[in-house]
Amino acid sequence: MKNDKQLFKETKKAADIVVSISSKNDEKLLAYLAEQDSSVLSRLKVYFSNPTFTLPFYIKWTFVCSLLAAFIATVFSGQVPFIQTENYFLYVIAFLFFLSCLRLVILLLISRKGLIQPILHFAKRAEYAKIIGMIDFILDNKYKHI
Repeated sequence: MKNDKQLFKETKKAADIVVSISSKNDEKLLAYLAEQDSSVLSRLKVYFSNPTFTLPFYIKWTFVCSLLAAFIATVFSGQVPFIQTENYFLYVIAFLFFLSCLRLVILLLISRKGLIQPILHFAKRAEYAKIIGMIDFILDNKYKHI
């Protein structure tokens, strides 16, 4: 665990250096990346990659959660006569309603920031894609010489 934390700290430090250099000059960034060894470059590539939580994954989990919610609602609503429940269902529904209202308030507060936030996110992802491309280029050149 300590080794993983140390590797993450080193990778984060290298990523901060890469981000600061990438905003200045691409040649300096390429030179800095060429100085690094393959393990650091691989960790940086993973660090700058897109998250694995993709839209199809989100849709699948939404579908599964919807089916689960329908099943729970059927059981707790009294439609199934052999399962005797007390008023726990009302507490569950009240708790879920509270969470939904809280999420709605958070989304409204985020939306007040305006449309600039997705544009900045897209620009950051484009910068990360450029850095990943440079890392791939350097790794390809290193492995060609081997």
